[in-house]
Order: sequence, then C-alpha cells, then structure tokens
Amino acid sequence: MVLNRDHPEGGKLAEGLRRFADHVGDQSPLYRTLARAAAEDDTAVAILADAPHSQPPANLLFAAVQYLLLEGSGPRLASHYPAVAGPGAEPEGDPVAAFREFLVEHRDRISALVASRRVQTNEVRRCTALLPAFTAARDPMLPLALIEVGASAGLNLLFDRYHYDYGTVESGPAGSPLTLTCEIRSGHPPIPVPVPEVVARVGLDLHPIDVADPDAVRWARSLIWPEQLDRVGRFETAVAIARENPPTLVRGEALELLPRSIESSPGEASLVVYHSFVLNQWTAEDRDRLDDLLTQAANHRPIDRISVEMLAPGAEYAEITHTRYQGGKSEPRRLGTAHYHGVWLQWEA
Repeated sequence: MVLNRDHPEGGKLAEGLRRFADHVGDQSPLYRTLARAAAEDDTAVAILADAPHSQPPANLLFAAVQYLLLEGSGPRLASHYPAVAGPGAEPEGDPVAAFREFLVEHRDRISALVASRRVQTNEVRRCTALLPAFTAARDPMLPLALIEVGASAGLNLLFDRYHYDYGTVESGPAGSPLTLTCEIRSGHPPIPVPVPEVVARVGLDLHPIDVADPDAVRWARSLIWPEQLDRVGRFETAVAIARENPPTLVRGEALELLPRSIESSPGEASLVVYHSFVLNQWTAEDRDRLDDLLTQAANHRPIDRISVEMLAPGAEYAEITHTRYQGGKSEPRRLGTAHYHGVWLQWEA
C-alpha cells in the first residue's frame, strides 16, 4: 500500500507519530524532534503502512532506523544518537535532514524491518516490581516455579541473579554485576532477603529472543531510546548474565503452551504465572481465555498470577495485581503501582 499524509490511513499514521513525539517528551528529545518531522514526511508515513496492525508503528520505525545505525550505516545521522556514537560524540549538522535522507536511502531495508519485526522491550528494571509481587504471591515455605507469558529474551525470568537497591533495603546477590535501583514512594513492599529460591523457570513467547543471536539482541537493543544510556547498560549486562545460563524459552502461542507448561511444573513448588506489559497487545477475548485457562488449571493445584500492565486508556503507570486461583475460583487483589520502566514503586497491599 502506498500512503501519504493526505490519505485517511496515512493521516492516522501521521497522527500516531505526533502522539509518539508527545509521549517521549523530555526522555528523548531526539525522538521527539524526529517523530514530529516524520509526521510531515510522506516517506516515513508510507513505510509505516507495512507495520503489522498489532504493533506500535512509531516504535517499529525508530527501532528499524537505530538497528541499521548500530550496524554502521548512516554515520551522519548516527552522530546524533548517544547510544550509537557514544555520549561524547559531536553531532553533525541537522538531525531532521539526516533522518529524511536516511529514510530515502535505506527505505527498502527499513520497510522490511517494520513489516517483519516486533516491539519486544525487555526492561530488566521492571524486576523491581516483580520481586515484591512474587513475595506477596508465593507460599513462603516453598521455592518458586515461574512461567512468564510474553518472555521476550527471558531477562526478567532471571530476577534472582540481580542485586536490588530500594534505598532503605537491599536484596539479591551482592556480587551480581547488575544492580537495579528503585524508589519506594509509598507503602511497605515485602522485599525478601535473600531472594526466593527458583527451582523451575520457563518463558512463553511468539517470537522469543535468543541471547546467543547477535542479530536478535541488536534488534532488542534498538528498541531502547538513544539517550537512555543507563537502559542500554542494564540491557547489555543482563544479556551477558543470561548468556552464562539462559532460561528456557518456548516459541508459540501462550494460550496453547500454558496448559502443558503448568502440568510439567514441579509439584513441590509455589507456581507463579506472570506477565508484564504484554496484555496490551492481546484482544479482550484472549485475556478472558487466559483467566479461564488458569481457573481450570487451578482445579489440580493452586496457581498465583502476577500482572504488571498498563491497560487503562491513557494510563501513565502500571498496575500490579495478584490473583490467586484455586478450586475453580479466583481472588484478585491490587498490590500497587509502578513506573513503566521500574524507576519507582507505590505499594498498597
């Protein structure tokens, strides 16, 4: 499909780019500038026509561009990307002009990436919300068995290999090369010291990221905004940790894989099924199917579900919920809220 800004669908894509510019705000001044320019650029709008309907087009576009920059293409544009050129690099010329030239020059490759890749952020700092949620959900007398729905690279499955600093309390292995910091804004989240023992962990994903695959890792890194060098550092350190002993990731539809994963989970463990920033890409019907599936599976053993999601329209933070499934019944409770990148935590339970 060939679109421009005057086409109704093209107009919607342009408006989506403007919303993306507003969304990134001060967190990425470069993307704010480039997204506003892209909204007025017919080449950018036409490229986005190839984006799958289930994916956020603007994120795909900018990840595709950064993916090629990390490959070594477009040094003039790359000079404006601290995550590519380095924090001390001197930008060359006008970033908008360089961006537009780059889109034209690499249009076919960018279009192919936008059409075939997925937005799979694996922000490991979100583990700062998962750690107390797991503690609130699990049987304290049993080790954990984890099943992650929408695991991406599985970095959050390895939560017990990171060190945590909440300001007033620390947890996790002190010798970990990765320390995750989080501000506790309110409440008293149950931070375990030490972290719970994990005896089984598996991640389910339509397109799992293999940490041993440099291309797959480069794509995941490309999804991080160019000024967020701290996120890049956390991601690269977490990938290095995962490569030492990677978690088990299973490719396929989670709703199809979940029953067998639950069945094969060790019985002498507290089974926790969890997901974070995944259900926004699911239909309402599939969300209901997940709830029904867990309700049915819990006829044979208790299952705890942790959800960290931003599903409300216009939500600015994630809601953390715990649902206990047992004997054909479910008991949900809200645990608190968290920043979508794990910067802060507000505990309510």
